[in-house]
Amino acid sequence: MIRILLSALQIQLGSIQGKVVDPSGGAIHGARAIVLDSSRERSVVSDGTGRFHFHDLPYGSYRLRIDAPGFRTHEEAVEIRSNLTREILVSLALSGTEETLMVRAEDRPLVSVFTRVEEEEVARFPGASVGGKVQQLVATAPGWTTEDNGLLHNRGVDDGFLYVVGGIPWFDRIDTFFAAATDVGAFQSLEILDGHIPVEYGNASGGVINVVPRSGLARSWAGTAATGFGSKESADAAVTAGGRVSGDAGLFFAGSYRGSGERYLDPVDPDNLNDSGGALRFNSRVDWRPSSNDVLVFDLTASGSDFRVTNTLDQELAGQRQRQELRDDHQSLIWQRSWSGETVTDVASYRHSFGAKLFPSEGDRPISGAQDRRHVRQGVLLNVTRLAGDHLLKGGADLQRVSARESFSFFTTGEGEGISEEAMEFGPDDPFRFDEDVVRHQGSFYFQDTVSLGDRLTVNAGVRFDWTTLLVRESAVSPRLGVAYDLPGLGTTLRASYNRLFKPPQVENLLLSSSEEAQELSPFEEGGAEVKAERQHAFEVGLSRTLGGWARFDAVYWRREVRNYADPNVFFGTTILFPNSVASGTASGVNARLEFPFRQGFSGFVSYGNSLVYQTGPINGGLFLEEEILEIGPGTRFIPDHDQRNTGAFGLTFQHQDRGFWASLYGRHESGTPLEVEEDELDEVMERRGAELVDFDRMRVKPRTLLDVSAGKRLFSDRSVTVDLQLDVRNLIGAEFAYNFSNPFSGTHFGHPCLVSFRVKLNFQ
Repeated sequence: MIRILLSALQIQLGSIQGKVVDPSGGAIHGARAIVLDSSRERSVVSDGTGRFHFHDLPYGSYRLRIDAPGFRTHEEAVEIRSNLTREILVSLALSGTEETLMVRAEDRPLVSVFTRVEEEEVARFPGASVGGKVQQLVATAPGWTTEDNGLLHNRGVDDGFLYVVGGIPWFDRIDTFFAAATDVGAFQSLEILDGHIPVEYGNASGGVINVVPRSGLARSWAGTAATGFGSKESADAAVTAGGRVSGDAGLFFAGSYRGSGERYLDPVDPDNLNDSGGALRFNSRVDWRPSSNDVLVFDLTASGSDFRVTNTLDQELAGQRQRQELRDDHQSLIWQRSWSGETVTDVASYRHSFGAKLFPSEGDRPISGAQDRRHVRQGVLLNVTRLAGDHLLKGGADLQRVSARESFSFFTTGEGEGISEEAMEFGPDDPFRFDEDVVRHQGSFYFQDTVSLGDRLTVNAGVRFDWTTLLVRESAVSPRLGVAYDLPGLGTTLRASYNRLFKPPQVENLLLSSSEEAQELSPFEEGGAEVKAERQHAFEVGLSRTLGGWARFDAVYWRREVRNYADPNVFFGTTILFPNSVASGTASGVNARLEFPFRQGFSGFVSYGNSLVYQTGPINGGLFLEEEILEIGPGTRFIPDHDQRNTGAFGLTFQHQDRGFWASLYGRHESGTPLEVEEDELDEVMERRGAELVDFDRMRVKPRTLLDVSAGKRLFSDRSVTVDLQLDVRNLIGAEFAYNFSNPFSGTHFGHPCLVSFRVKLNFQ
């Protein structure tokens, strides 16, 4: 099942350490300590001094159980809400004596709401391709919508999400358009935050996606090896391994490959032409505890993907064979120091590097483009956490150096059908060329206080200062306030928040998008070349209610007021995006989720989102070369491509642990994106291939409802080795659908047919 949690922090390395003693206070050696959540358990054994440790615990609620021969079993609830180590002293009663259950969990309402996906749920989520699971999992959270090639929208935001991987922020895109897909085999859990966003999270307006990686520390050596194949000539392989190198150090690594000979991207033509590719990814992590108060974590990630650019029918007949290459690598080092039970510091350095190339071909039409782009982001993080009575205080800073280099060229070929007059001036003998590189800086500082005023009221208040010189010099002071009030008699928590959000534009192709050369090619008469940072005022009110212990219900109303709305446009069916901004906009909606915890083998959820998004021109930046495009000038109000009026999702999982069998069914409905074409162009658009998937009365792509199933069976099991077989089917009913159609920002992309895959997984320990 997918659970809702309530918590927030950036470098999320929660831990529990304790000591087990007998009634006289003497240490108990060999006591078994177990922490349990809804989907898994972990255990360690106390040492000669009676001490035990649990590291890298995702924030949330746990049950701690202590067993020792000759003593009564001890259980208590433990809440992990910060990177302060929870110190626990457990005094075991002798067998046959009475013991009073100790409950130390902080029974206070929490302000921020997470949707959390555990490691076991990631493995069982339907997906014919291991590379697409991250976005599919995120989209199960209420209100999140999907677009082509793994793009996500939420609360009226396109490309406004912050990924935090092992405590390190990734401000750049993590999707098929920008980098090889994230390796889900390296996940311990995935947490999605999109309501009240505490000030420790910056450079994000649509939500925070926190990935808690797997670690080899405090676990014996274990690993997996899996391989699979499926329809559309798809194949994948993955391997993971990790464990203790010594008592104080651990190593974990994961590698994966996915590829398809017939369908790697969501195509631009219903016949899926010239569509193949593959991606390879490697993750490694080293944890070391040089002392009981210090933790060092080093991460190294590298990935790459090579694929062909999908064709329209005209391009296929002309022999177009464009291809792209994406490369990225990441390194980070974190030092966490526990100065006391009340004070913890985190110091981290990181480096993210991205590169992309587009290779033209002789048969290109109507545009032949080439690209060689690279940017590197280096940063230093500092966080300080201090518990002072009822106040949890946090402060921190993040300083970054960003270097970007762009080389881009294009020329028109043939008759240049559908190309603007300005772009037609560049032919094979006189192509458009752009070469530029810059080094700029960004930074932020923040301070916040989370305080409980009595047992019912919790307040999270903070202020954040951000500044950037990429490429426009801008800064913002962002106050954020969230409150939660508990009504214990009704099993209900009420919440409200105000967030001011500031997000600089994405680095990818920002130099060209903000250049005078791009402005001269723009079809929009007004609108400056500079792409400015997105600024939002975000409001939310909501409630959470426990329904008799058998379900949990969450509902929120949200509203966003936006300036410089980020909404990148796609370059002619490729995965190349050019950032632009729309002058202003509003978005509002309602999200709801009903969740059923694991009971008698079953668990599940149902979620719903309703939203309304408007934007108002002019448009700044981007690279628009089409002749027929929606006229968006100053004061022009329009509905953007990420407006989905109604979205819904459900999931149901059955697990028979004794027989090693499980099955999952997931469903998703989306009401369709707007068409966004002028009335005098409508007749021509209605003649285009795939137009039958558009409702021209509604001026939207037709709604789509998809069902996915996954089932698995443990075929073999002994003490050290198990073998599992898994079957996945996506789009079970074979529904035909389009993500978008003739859209000035995202173009045309068609959805996948029924996809079937089989996978065999070997687990060893």
